[in-house]
Amino acid sequence: YTSADSGLGYDQIVDIGFDSQGRAWLATFGGGLDRFDPTTETFENFDLPDGTVHGRYNKSLTLGPGGAVFAVSLRAGGVNIYTGP
Repeated sequence: YTSADSGLGYDQIVDIGFDSQGRAWLATFGGGLDRFDPTTETFENFDLPDGTVHGRYNKSLTLGPGGAVFAVSLRAGGVNIYTGP
């Protein structure tokens, strides 16, 4: 998959984590945070309009309790926490 042929936010992926539902969470360096569902083979992108703090440029991510995703923002130097569905 590439950003040109799918819903992937950006081609440069810097970290990947898998949630309890088998979905891949992708921290990208330029396109925010993406979630890939292997059952539907679709991407969902989470970016600035979704409330992230300068979330386009990520450095890493980790999955926490209750499905929370923590993405470290490279440019803002902060951490974005996504707790949605």
